[in-house]
Amino acid sequence: MFNRKLPLLSDAEARRSEYDSGDASLLGCTEWSMPRLMSNPLPMEFVRRDDDILQRFEEDDNVRVIHMDPDAADGSDEYLVLGYSVGRWDGETLVVETTRVEPDRLDNRGTPFSSAMHLLERFTPSPDGTRLNYSLTITDPHTFSESFEVGRYWIWRPEMAVGAYDCEQDQDLG
Repeated sequence: MFNRKLPLLSDAEARRSEYDSGDASLLGCTEWSMPRLMSNPLPMEFVRRDDDILQRFEEDDNVRVIHMDPDAADGSDEYLVLGYSVGRWDGETLVVETTRVEPDRLDNRGTPFSSAMHLLERFTPSPDGTRLNYSLTITDPHTFSESFEVGRYWIWRPEMAVGAYDCEQDQDLG
């Protein structure tokens, strides 16, 4: 999803150039943050729960809560790995805005992002329901010179289910 030239500010470019993709600690079971989690290849699904939508990922057994009641703000200013997400429907499209993502890296090349990052996502099913199109607009004035959009899609495979994540955390990385 992020394999393109990004509009990085010079400070962010410098921090990215210091990233060591060969760091052995990255080979262990590390939790993926938003929005990087959206690029993982493992199954994911949406599940309705009360007034919310849960987005379940096989990767790291992550569960993201998308709050569908805009007045249900939790009143917290806590930053979370998956951020705080509020959704709404625009016709058949699920529109999700996410803020308060704990600063981490955007991709496998070490692109940083700040606590000011704002994500605007659109999940749109194809007319026949076999494909889920995804667009993501990222805004972070401390990292990028302008907002930018990336996208991907998932193909519905009814024979596949979100399973338990089986990571070998304690394997010898030496």
